[in-house]
Amino acid sequence: MRTTLLTCLSMLFSAILFAQVCPTGTNTNKALLAGDSWAQYMWDDGTYNIIFDKFGIGDKLMLSQSLGSRPDPSPPYTGPEYAVSGSLASDWANKVSYPWIANIITELNANPDVETLVLSIGGNDILAGRSLGGWYQNMDDDVAGSEAALFNTIKNNTFTIINDVLAVRPDLKILISSYDYPNFDVGLLWCAFYACPKRRDLSYSDTSPLITDAELNQMMITIETERLTWLDEEPQLFYDNSIGLSHYYYGDGSNAPGTLPFPDPDEPFSATFYGGNPNVPTLRSNFRTAPDPIHLDAEAYEYKIINQTKNYFLPLYRNGINATYFSNGGAEDGWTTGNMMGTDAVRVGDRQVNQNYYGILSFDTSNLPDDATITSTSLYLLRNAISNVNPFTSGTIGAPMVDVKSGTFGLVAVENSDATASADAIDAGCFHGTVSADGYALRIDLNAAGMAAVNKTGTTQFRIYFPNNDAGADYIDFNDGDAIMDTDVTTESLAEYMGDARPFLDISYTVPVPVELISFDVRVRDHDAFLYWSSAIEDNFLGYEIEYSKNALQWRALDFMEGTGSGSYEFIHKNLKQGTHYYRLKMIDLDGSYEYSDMKSVRIQTSKPIVSIFPNPFNEQIKIITNSNQKLEINIFDVLGKTIYSNILETNNSQQEFTIQMDKNLPSGIYYLQLKNEEEFQVVKLSKK
Repeated sequence: MRTTLLTCLSMLFSAILFAQVCPTGTNTNKALLAGDSWAQYMWDDGTYNIIFDKFGIGDKLMLSQSLGSRPDPSPPYTGPEYAVSGSLASDWANKVSYPWIANIITELNANPDVETLVLSIGGNDILAGRSLGGWYQNMDDDVAGSEAALFNTIKNNTFTIINDVLAVRPDLKILISSYDYPNFDVGLLWCAFYACPKRRDLSYSDTSPLITDAELNQMMITIETERLTWLDEEPQLFYDNSIGLSHYYYGDGSNAPGTLPFPDPDEPFSATFYGGNPNVPTLRSNFRTAPDPIHLDAEAYEYKIINQTKNYFLPLYRNGINATYFSNGGAEDGWTTGNMMGTDAVRVGDRQVNQNYYGILSFDTSNLPDDATITSTSLYLLRNAISNVNPFTSGTIGAPMVDVKSGTFGLVAVENSDATASADAIDAGCFHGTVSADGYALRIDLNAAGMAAVNKTGTTQFRIYFPNNDAGADYIDFNDGDAIMDTDVTTESLAEYMGDARPFLDISYTVPVPVELISFDVRVRDHDAFLYWSSAIEDNFLGYEIEYSKNALQWRALDFMEGTGSGSYEFIHKNLKQGTHYYRLKMIDLDGSYEYSDMKSVRIQTSKPIVSIFPNPFNEQIKIITNSNQKLEINIFDVLGKTIYSNILETNNSQQEFTIQMDKNLPSGIYYLQLKNEEEFQVVKLSKK
């Protein structure tokens, strides 16, 4: 993987303009990376967008600004960065001295397409150790409850970041990035540099036995266990679990790669969510430098980014897929030049002057519902070989093209006439991907004409080619429908994610399900959600699958209720935790086709801090009526996240009215009012006249 990474680093950014031949604006900054040194190194290594390209989502770009190798800044600091080595969550919460949160908000305002904030923070607060107010072994023996108090401080400081960002972008998804097992066994030469003093500082006392490797690992597991509980408090939070990931890919010195447990990939996380061997450290060879006990090298971080991509970004961008088809293989996949052909690969490029390779792919799409309306179609291929120059990045023989045939170009088997046979849609797709190394994915998104040509009753064929040629033989061989997946666990690609190395077709569609839904509503009573719906017509109808999500992205089935012909239905989802909960109905026909209802959501909260806020727009005063039974912290931010008002209101569990006097010179514009008590927060958008 080291060779692949270094090769791609040198090729990707010089080639990207030729590979992305889609309409203007399709390559957008979709994610933003921020936080401490783990964020800084992952960005400085230049790996994120390479991995996205490898997995076929190279048009969804990661964005960051790193402090790089410069020393940690002293306050007050005014630079634009937000991936800063050595930064603590407490530094971020100190908005007077450090601009990190404001810098994120500035970047989000400049890049409205960003959907996800990847946040790596809190590790330095833990590793501050006994002398600097961080974690240490058996700290509760000194002061009862001190560990919980430390965790709560880290949580509150982290939620300062989360809440401030969500106040400006309530729809933003925040991916909490975990750490991995450290290795403080750096040897005598480097011991005094950092590892041995820090190991002592993490021990109970200077005279007690030093903290062991297993205890260091348990420290990491404990804080990550605590961070997992945060997901229940904010539906926009997600979690990237990589505890023990390096052990899985590299082994632990005794167990081979691929034999130790893989970290639990997604919600709901198990009690033993961590992977690897918690009794031994990550291998020394996986760290950045000889004395470094914390920071992984570029290749180990590459696996972490792959893990994020597989468990979060790919499900996010493939969300809503109704059907996936793998190509037929055999004689039905291959290539032709018009006078010679082969079925050993799907070859695309040129052979020589006046001779191009036309890649041919066949899919059986006959089980698509006849009445389906296709809304998106993406074709994925994986590179397995190259000859000379990569035509997808060189630009020397033009931009790649795809034609779609509803049925077959001639016979179902590949033949020479396929090169020039008529198609139902010409130049019908948008290409994404540099395919700059073997295993890299090419994604082709079909346009409206291409989707209309997909055959719902039989075979759909694709022809992929370049319009021009030159004297060299410059082509790519892609896997065909006979491809066998590599079994090496360290060779991660889209094939491992799909469990198959063949070309595949993702299709999203809607169908008119023979049910007329009159109403669908969700109400809250105590900590239970009551779902009510009714229908007028249920013809050839199977029933309703009740689906639930904590984040409106990842869904699971709660129950299934058979259709009754027509009537009213009720379902109760009991004992919900605090937060927002999402529901939808999957209405399933007897032939397996289905349609979703509108999504409904309810919020469970243990207190209701706000009754009303007025006037809005305001001039110089804002009035708040509340019935909170706890102290209420109030903050008002401008659009850059700068705090312009802060106070704590004393409440007495009865309805009270408070008046906030604003600066009369405050400029007109948009502001955000945030109220927090011990259990939740609420954000209201305000306008200043």
